[in-house]
Amino acid sequence: MKQNSSTPIAKRVVYLDIMMNGRFVGQLPYTPNSLFPLTEEQAVRYVVDKRPSLKGKDFKIAFSDNRV
Repeated sequence: MKQNSSTPIAKRVVYLDIMMNGRFVGQLPYTPNSLFPLTEEQAVRYVVDKRPSLKGKDFKIAFSDNRV
């Protein structure tokens, strides 16, 4: 079935919740590519690229489908 070019294709968005010392710091939207799954190293690099102030700090990333 051919899709109409005027019909937008919905992309799935995953939200990366950033936590430091057990507290919520922020949330970043990420559009995953189904051909190349996101590795832990790539997720950390993505967060540091978007939030350079977190470079060298101990933070945790949680995946979420809900936007805060």
